[in-house]
Amino acid sequence: MADLIVAQKNGKRRLPPPRIDLTPMVDLGFLLITFFMYTTTISKPKVIDLNMPYKPAQEMTTDFPASNSMTLIPTTGHQIAFYEGLLEHKEQMKTVSMAEARKAIIDKKRAILENQQLKSNRMFVLIKPNTDCTYSDVVNVLDEMIINDVQTYAIVDITREEQEMLKLRP
Repeated sequence: MADLIVAQKNGKRRLPPPRIDLTPMVDLGFLLITFFMYTTTISKPKVIDLNMPYKPAQEMTTDFPASNSMTLIPTTGHQIAFYEGLLEHKEQMKTVSMAEARKAIIDKKRAILENQQLKSNRMFVLIKPNTDCTYSDVVNVLDEMIINDVQTYAIVDITREEQEMLKLRP
């Protein structure tokens, strides 16, 4: 430990400043840090339960009305391309941000519930990740399904026609 040498003035002898040993204080600090590290609970990661279908020997399909369906395509730049029903022309596909996609999901769900002529009032969402989207985009879309209480959704492969429509969009 370094000592401070104090010069004497006018021949008077000055008392040396008191020496304070901080070693016990450092020991106490480490003991407190160790105590709090052991007693804190580490947060557990939150996961989404995702039920994936098994691969049957023969191809199985699920039929649902096109009027109740919506297709979401996460794409580059954290954008979502979506269309309702069947894709027939490129003007039908719109590209929006995640917040605007939430509004579109809510509007579609409300329209299905208000339409009494439909046999089913369930909404079907197809999530088709594009090759240029990120993993977090897909997770965000899955979170939107949970937030908006969409019960029936599936992650499926994007078709060649949809990829070409994405290239043609402005």
